[in-house]
Amino acid sequence: MQKSGYRTDIDGIRALAVLLVVIFHINENLIPGGFVGVDVFFVISGYLITGNILRDYQRGTFTFSEFYRRRIRRILPAMFTVTFVTLIAGTLLLLPEDVNQLALSSLATALSGANIFFTYFLDTSYFAADSATIPLLHMWSLGVEEQFYFLWPVFLIFLLGRARWLLTALASLIVASLAFGEWQLRHEQFEWAYYMLPSRAFQLAAGGTLVFMPQISRLAAMLLAPSGLLLVFGSAFLLAGSSPFPGLNAVPVTIGAAAILASGVHTTPFSTALSVRPLRFVGLISYSLYLWHWPVLAFLRYFYGELDALQQVIAFIVMTSLAVASYFLVELPFRHAAFSFRKSFIRFAVMPTATLALIVVGLVTTDGYGPYRYTDYPKRLANLPEARAAFSIAQTCQRSAIRVTDTEGDGCVIGVGEPRVLLYGDSNATHYIGVIAALAREAGVPFRNYAHSGCVPLNSDPSPYVTGRYLQPCVDSQQVVASDLMQYDLIFLAAAWGVYDKRATRSGGDLAGDLKAFVTALTANGTQVVLIDTVPAQPHVDGRCGRKMLKINALDCTRLGGLNTIPDFISDLKTIAKEIPNTSFLSLRSSICDDRTCPAFHEDGTALYFDRSHLSAEGSRKIGERFVGSSEGLKMVDFIKSTVSY
Repeated sequence: MQKSGYRTDIDGIRALAVLLVVIFHINENLIPGGFVGVDVFFVISGYLITGNILRDYQRGTFTFSEFYRRRIRRILPAMFTVTFVTLIAGTLLLLPEDVNQLALSSLATALSGANIFFTYFLDTSYFAADSATIPLLHMWSLGVEEQFYFLWPVFLIFLLGRARWLLTALASLIVASLAFGEWQLRHEQFEWAYYMLPSRAFQLAAGGTLVFMPQISRLAAMLLAPSGLLLVFGSAFLLAGSSPFPGLNAVPVTIGAAAILASGVHTTPFSTALSVRPLRFVGLISYSLYLWHWPVLAFLRYFYGELDALQQVIAFIVMTSLAVASYFLVELPFRHAAFSFRKSFIRFAVMPTATLALIVVGLVTTDGYGPYRYTDYPKRLANLPEARAAFSIAQTCQRSAIRVTDTEGDGCVIGVGEPRVLLYGDSNATHYIGVIAALAREAGVPFRNYAHSGCVPLNSDPSPYVTGRYLQPCVDSQQVVASDLMQYDLIFLAAAWGVYDKRATRSGGDLAGDLKAFVTALTANGTQVVLIDTVPAQPHVDGRCGRKMLKINALDCTRLGGLNTIPDFISDLKTIAKEIPNTSFLSLRSSICDDRTCPAFHEDGTALYFDRSHLSAEGSRKIGERFVGSSEGLKMVDFIKSTVSY
């Protein structure tokens, strides 16, 4: 059904796809599901590649060498340009451990395996470095497409010689891929489903199947185009980064993209609108814009965290400028280079990969220091203490799931003696460990602590607040601690209350009601409960900021700080503390912030925060020392003494 000749409307579809992705990555609040632009690209690729193969096959001119020669010229020059520039910039700007990961991911990109690398080697643990700061993460989609190019021509040529099997085989592939992806999501294999070809193949195959479908009428095209746009943009605005994907959630955008492509065989107001010059130009540079947009954002976020409006605008200007330059200086000249397959393969694939491999070996063997190994940088870096997560403090017990052994013995006890005080919650409880330790030390009592990562401390169904791989461990943890909680005189409860409250809003949960019921059950036998406020967020800094300053002198971490903003749910905590007997509310904001701002660093340069929302081990200690020296802290010490009985 493919219309002969160059289709200008497809440039417009590419423009919509890349703008969805770019805007989502700049500020996901603008288009919560803008990541579906990648899925539109997959459908377009399947459609165009299949059409090209079919035309050459029907003419009797198809050869694998010519197919791959075109793909090499189209993809590799711009890809290697961005990869080399990113790797050089990363060597100059990033910390050694991040240079190491960048080096390995660049080599995986060159070998068409970026998606495989990030599936198996991307750290997605609770305290992992923000994936938004990994410069080549976006190359996963290129890996998917390149693996498709390796397999699809062989598969298609085989089927073209057996025409009666063609549509059945394509339909079977689509169903199998979709079912496999959904199965993976239901078994919490989220990274595998998202990054790997088998669960994405149905989108590429859907585009390819369009080529063999009968041409639709103009009336059908008039109906399909708006329907397709509605499905694409509906997915972009109704889905979010937390939505399980691809699987069934990817079906609407896939059908929508296919519908828009199908409607373009006729000239309609929609195809004409997609062919306007500005949109076409964005479509022409879409490949370069996709390649450049992520490294620009990743490097900015690496140093500045969340970007403000001005930084977002600057980022867009920079990435667009790089994309235009890349299109005219790299894409166009190499796309029309009259080299044979052999020369194209050697010049555009073998030589760049070999050069990149040598650079990677040099970086990895120097532990990511590269040329900095031979300067005083390693010594200066070694002398600057790295901010540690609070869970690194000895006898601190933060788990993916709380174990029975954590509730017994002294493995999770700070102090000497039988603990009658408990610190319980998620990682936002753990990062108060230094504060509670200072209070317990001043009061002369030991305390136990345990926390389950990413899990709200309740005694009810956590599914409105916890999703994905955190849910079952959360349920298991609740069962373990249920009987243990009743033996303490005093329990400090802390969690990322605002995060769970937002999830409850989307899922229909009632965090205030569930927490109130939990606290009521705890206090029914006389146990005192202290609900702890969350710390103010630090959107522009992380605990490694001081170490990053050693390469970027213009970065002054000590001047960075967050606003003293109070999440809406904190008022609910205060209400619960007032309404339920034996319950109180504790805030440490006065020990962290002034009236307006909250410094991320102590006066002596110590990082108070490990990341944007968690205190560091050192920060927790310093804030604890500051708090116990305040009038509020002294009152809390007296309260602990009067509450704990032996």
